[in-house]
Amino acid sequence: VINLAPKQGKDVYEMNKVVSDTIDKWKDKTEVPYNKWVAGTKFAGTFNGQMHTISGVYLNTSAQTAGLFGEVTATGTVSNFYLKDSYFNSTYTNSKVNATTGAYLGSVAGVNRGTVSKVYSDTIVNAVHAQVGGIVGRTVNASSIKECWFDGEVNLTTANGKYSGGIVGYAYVESGKTDVVFDIVDCLFTGKITTPASSGDKSAWGIGVGGIIGQSYGPVTYTINIKNCISAGTIDLTYTSGDADGAGVVLGGIEDAKTQVILTNVYGTNECCEKAQRPYYLKSDVAASITGKGIMMSKADLFEIAGYQNT
Repeated sequence: VINLAPKQGKDVYEMNKVVSDTIDKWKDKTEVPYNKWVAGTKFAGTFNGQMHTISGVYLNTSAQTAGLFGEVTATGTVSNFYLKDSYFNSTYTNSKVNATTGAYLGSVAGVNRGTVSKVYSDTIVNAVHAQVGGIVGRTVNASSIKECWFDGEVNLTTANGKYSGGIVGYAYVESGKTDVVFDIVDCLFTGKITTPASSGDKSAWGIGVGGIIGQSYGPVTYTINIKNCISAGTIDLTYTSGDADGAGVVLGGIEDAKTQVILTNVYGTNECCEKAQRPYYLKSDVAASITGKGIMMSKADLFEIAGYQNT
């Protein structure tokens, strides 16, 4: 674990020297640790954390793609660790936020094209724009996220920020790809998403916020397979313009009719968000295929199903 990125900033051993109670000072920017983290651009190998804890990571960057790992490539695998008491902040801005722009920020990876599995993250993830997720900011093509749990905070800090998710901010498939399946399996969201969106922006399918996935889009036919997932966290919308377009307890927005979503044993809390008490948001003129449905219930019942003690 201590050699996670020896050429990309201080290694994890040094990071662990930062005591966890400084996290609030980092968030408020009243104290910045000496050992800032610098995420690598692409990771194509195998990282097995062997269930060690990584803590004290401080990342404050203007780079477009960032996280503990910048991008996990199609051959990359990242798994088996706890990520705690850490802070990830992106100041990257773009005047036009859509499927191909904005920040890609997640606590584990900014972009995932490979496999992320068996990671618990209790961290703070902040971005000015999109796409931001508790675990992964943007997942691309036939990638997978399995057995991950996010119990921290995801914050978009401007009113035009979009595409935020408890596990994944944005699921995307590139042109020219065929038979693409994105798997998100056995994942749990018990944290909090805050987005100060001031309008639904219906022309762009809304704000794109969801407990598991914020937004999805693909110019070709592809499948999102959400299985055995629970969204039991909180979505805080500073929203004053009626119903929250593009917000859902499990999946926020679906942008394209070519999207096929399969929901299997997926649960969400009806206490998640006052403005969006529904499993997913589907714009009226987007004829995406939805198989299955999200089961909505109280947080107490969800915690019992998950075996999670909400303290």
